[in-house]
Amino acid sequence: MSSFICFIDAERHIMTQGVLNAYFPEDIKTSRSNNRGRVLVLDAKTCSMLESQIPKEIAEVVILPEGFGNAAVYPAVDDLFNQDRDLSFIGDMSLYNVVAASIDRLYITQVDCEIKDSDSIFPEEVLKQWERVSSSLYSESKGCPFPYSCREYKKKIL
Repeated sequence: MSSFICFIDAERHIMTQGVLNAYFPEDIKTSRSNNRGRVLVLDAKTCSMLESQIPKEIAEVVILPEGFGNAAVYPAVDDLFNQDRDLSFIGDMSLYNVVAASIDRLYITQVDCEIKDSDSIFPEEVLKQWERVSSSLYSESKGCPFPYSCREYKKKIL
């Protein structure tokens, strides 16, 4: 089983390096339980944003090189899928587009704020390919000055 994880603002802008300096306690709890023993794959930008929050329960962390959009990196991702391991990917739409056909779960944390410096938007059309399994709303908390929601989706069977 493989999944994709991302953080978006109220307008679906994907949050990347240092854009929002916040801690999402409920999201971290969910991440710990859902990713126990998995391989976490993320790009260098996302790793620098989340490094201190990566759960100890992760079996291995794979950091994709800068310029991930370069097609030369794609075979490395294919190799990960060929190893028959549970994978969790965290990143932006460049990474999502590479792994979309091979993932069966999507975890989105949506923060009720506006991000000005984002390099991509999570398109509404993409969500139509997914069925929402669960959703939880949280108010501001210690470390996070904004309300946020954690949603889980599974791929629709067409």
